[in-house]
Amino acid sequence: MTLKTYDPVFNNLADFIGSKWFNFAGNHVDAFPMDIIERSTEYEIKVAVPGAEKDGIIVEVEGDELQIVVEGNVASSEDTKYIYKGLQTFNYKRKINGLAKYNIVVEGIKSTYRNGILSIVLPKAEQAQPKSISVQVE
Repeated sequence: MTLKTYDPVFNNLADFIGSKWFNFAGNHVDAFPMDIIERSTEYEIKVAVPGAEKDGIIVEVEGDELQIVVEGNVASSEDTKYIYKGLQTFNYKRKINGLAKYNIVVEGIKSTYRNGILSIVLPKAEQAQPKSISVQVE
């Protein structure tokens, strides 16, 4: 087996392929995989952000918009000699507009990050939750 040495020329090509013009590498601004799940009392957003540190994750609500920002940095020292370098820094941003139409209780939003998955729970306001009415049978 022959290993090729790291060549900086390929780094430029990798940056080009990972750009918005060729989004094969998943480096586009909203490229991270995301699920939105609806339950009777809440919505849950699950975002796959492997390799991110807790300090590099920002979840904030501004007005009628939920914004998710994830920054990751693969640090290395200057004396590191790579045989192959595939891990890059990344910066993802995703905005979800129109929270008001889903009757979200903004003060109750909670988020957790475990095993590369960011989970954001958005509770529904009580008036948006399904109601059950018992029926009398005579």
